[in-house]
Amino acid sequence: MKKYLLPVGVDLKMIAQQLQQYEKGASVNKIHDRLVYMVGTIYSNCIYRMKDDEQLSSDKLWVSLQAEFLKKVMGYHYKKYREALIKHGIIEFKDSYIAGITSMKYRIHEKFIYGACQSLEVTDACVLRQIKKVDTEIQQLKSINLKPVKHLTDVLNTGKLTIDKKATENWINQEDKLYRVKYKSEQQMMAKGTIKKKEMLHPNLRLERHKQLLEDFVQQKYNCSVDAFGNRFHSILTYSPSEFRNFLKYDGLALWSLDLKNSQPYLLNGILHDDFIIREGKFSLKGLHIDMYNHLQKMKKEKKVVIDTSVIPVGSRDEVVKAVNSKQLKPLSIMLQSIAQSHTTKGIQNLNFSSLCQQGLYEFLQQEFSGKFLDKDGDLFSSRDKAKLEVMHMFYCNPKNRKSREEMKPFQEFLKLFPAEGNLLLLLKCGTYKDTTAYKNAPMLLQRMESHLFLDVIAKKLTKLKIPVITIHDSITVPEQYKAVARKVMEDVLQQHIGISPTVTEDEWKPLGS
Repeated sequence: MKKYLLPVGVDLKMIAQQLQQYEKGASVNKIHDRLVYMVGTIYSNCIYRMKDDEQLSSDKLWVSLQAEFLKKVMGYHYKKYREALIKHGIIEFKDSYIAGITSMKYRIHEKFIYGACQSLEVTDACVLRQIKKVDTEIQQLKSINLKPVKHLTDVLNTGKLTIDKKATENWINQEDKLYRVKYKSEQQMMAKGTIKKKEMLHPNLRLERHKQLLEDFVQQKYNCSVDAFGNRFHSILTYSPSEFRNFLKYDGLALWSLDLKNSQPYLLNGILHDDFIIREGKFSLKGLHIDMYNHLQKMKKEKKVVIDTSVIPVGSRDEVVKAVNSKQLKPLSIMLQSIAQSHTTKGIQNLNFSSLCQQGLYEFLQQEFSGKFLDKDGDLFSSRDKAKLEVMHMFYCNPKNRKSREEMKPFQEFLKLFPAEGNLLLLLKCGTYKDTTAYKNAPMLLQRMESHLFLDVIAKKLTKLKIPVITIHDSITVPEQYKAVARKVMEDVLQQHIGISPTVTEDEWKPLGS
């Protein structure tokens, strides 16, 4: 027998009875168990990566499932099962299949995803056997895909990363009580219309999620993967509440996290450093995003290059216009680099984008844009965290989408303050007129830069020094005794590749109050 979490309110028995017409000789129970497997697999993948108090956009809730595995568990008529679940408003389907690149994508209907959950069992012996076979095949496939990050999975698979189960359970229970009070209060206020409606995980779902994550830590199931978008390495540490980290130790040793401050803006400097856009090698535009490189090399075919020369300082404008009109990548990248190095902000000596990435870009923008951009919830730059969120909007937004115009207003001001960096983002987002996803190229490239530096360079240097290292995107974590060496390696690598000194913060993983 195997248990799966499913949303409350999903009636699979009735659907199983309807599907029996296609499965002569199959019991309703067998068909029901197949449905439980499919819905439960989609649901568990959705909630596993959810953040506790973060409302994810529906685009982030898609789960990739391979048809060959679904067919092995659900049989020849698996498409009929899918159609029935779609018809009854339980799942949604997007056929994004590209051979060897992407799988078909599914998601639980949004009306269910944040609600209460229930546990259902798969008991049919035949279905259980097929699930076991498919699980084994998936693990074998994952192990192949994880070969490039074997140095990271080896650290996790030593069995030396342990969690204090009792202390974590105490935190989960205390946090659950606080969350239920908050959930009830906000539900009441939303019902009265005193606050804007927002989605919050149902307390029961949130509690089950925490319990499952803790059990995975105890069982040392790290659920590692590498995504195709940014080549980022994901593990249970990526998806767990950050508080869980405070109950972890490696071989009984305290752990310290070294984080790159202002990581995405900091990495943007690297694109303007040392001919990144036009050179060869692994850490280059060509090495990390060949499609973008090829597109920018063919800009002559474009009707228009998306770049705003009006914000370029007058002394450099003629040269930039000449570079844009020639549609040649090399002179354009050189001119943007020159502007970035020479441009100062607000006339303050040595205060430019690069220096602010070191000193505090979000704090600067919080002060600079305070009171200028408002929405229903107030000032968009009223705090450092809000300023950081708005900067991420600038990096991820689509400048061609009319719906993004409100998000583009802060970006227009950002462009005036930092013309080289703002235009560089526009250049990377331009694409062709028919390409509706080109705006994702900028964040994709930045994530791939981050992944290369942290996974392929920093982490490998540390493992060669016999230092156990754990990565969470733009941070590395090591036992306390290796902290100084790890910091030196991290700073040297980033300085070499990005061209400016990074700002690295240190944080010990320990329970609050200890």
